[in-house]
Amino acid sequence: MLKKLSLAALVAMGSMSVASASTDLSDAIKGVTIGGFLRYRGTEKNIKPDGSDDHTNTTKNEYKAVLNMNIKASDAMTVHGRLVYVDGYYTNKSAADAGKNTNNKSTFNVREAYLNYKANGVNVKAGQQALATPLTDHDDDYANGVLASYTMSGITGVAAYYNHLSNAGATTTLTNNIGVLAVVADIKPVKVQAWYYNVSDSGDDNKDGYDAYFIEAGANVGPAAVRAQYISKKQDDKDRQKFWAVAATGKVDVASVTAAYLDFGKDGSDVTVGTTNADKQIAAGDILTDGIQQDNIDLRDGWGGALVASAKYGAIKAGVQYVHATSDYHDAVKGDTKYNEYDLDLAYAYTKKLNFSGYYAVLKSDFDGTAKDLTQNEFRFEAKYKF
Repeated sequence: MLKKLSLAALVAMGSMSVASASTDLSDAIKGVTIGGFLRYRGTEKNIKPDGSDDHTNTTKNEYKAVLNMNIKASDAMTVHGRLVYVDGYYTNKSAADAGKNTNNKSTFNVREAYLNYKANGVNVKAGQQALATPLTDHDDDYANGVLASYTMSGITGVAAYYNHLSNAGATTTLTNNIGVLAVVADIKPVKVQAWYYNVSDSGDDNKDGYDAYFIEAGANVGPAAVRAQYISKKQDDKDRQKFWAVAATGKVDVASVTAAYLDFGKDGSDVTVGTTNADKQIAAGDILTDGIQQDNIDLRDGWGGALVASAKYGAIKAGVQYVHATSDYHDAVKGDTKYNEYDLDLAYAYTKKLNFSGYYAVLKSDFDGTAKDLTQNEFRFEAKYKF
């Protein structure tokens, strides 16, 4: 999974003069747009073995600031830059970890610096850029390379090649390169997309090269929508990992209900990313999704089902989730596993730019092996200001 490649690749963004010294300031800033966001996120997590007084409590505070800048060089050409500051620390974990950084990654870096040509259906990006594809994390995965696409009559063809893949400025460096081919057809009410990824081995002993496929078909008809996804990944001489899912959504006035079925083939969770993507993969459960992303929860040879309901009243959106997942992969300690998660989600748009959100979730983990069953409670609060 591309998200799991911890690689470092920072590129110094070349300076660009947009005006001479004699140019008025008002003229100098014409054609320049600036935006971004500031975000605080606090997470409280408590894990307790069933029937035991012992528990692990963790409090995590995270801060993120993003500044996007676009300089219009011509009607078709722009220069894009993205600066990211990330920081965070534990205030309650253990005596050894209290106060430590939460992610061990670069605090400040140049995340994007690329030229963008866009005209007559052609879109070309060259330079360091985020990997905004279905199998990559749009926030953390970025690389140096070229992406080219052409759109005609609702059909888009995509070809891209990147080197020096990175994950939020992590300190570990590998030399993987990636090639991407895709076709996306968005002809209302149907959207179909197919992606192929080829990631080269870095040349070390980790055997981290692989190829992967992502296929999705969906349709929206009035208040109803349906989506189906298939993902597979083969790493060197290992068995091909497979995952597929289907979800149906119905909307009535301000209310929405979604039912989903997920099938985790062999090592299926290893190819899922969750809901951080713009092209969201079918997934549910605040704790389960985060656990799969962080490698804390492994779902293999199993299945999952989810029921999600939400309603929006003015600036307030509230929702509930129930998720059941099983893994038939037998572990000597945990054995076969079953998960049941119950979530309450709440969001409030204070203004168009300032939003507050959070959730309270309970995950019950049942193990057939010798390990004790666990109950995990998690609370998250987030404040985000966009400018």
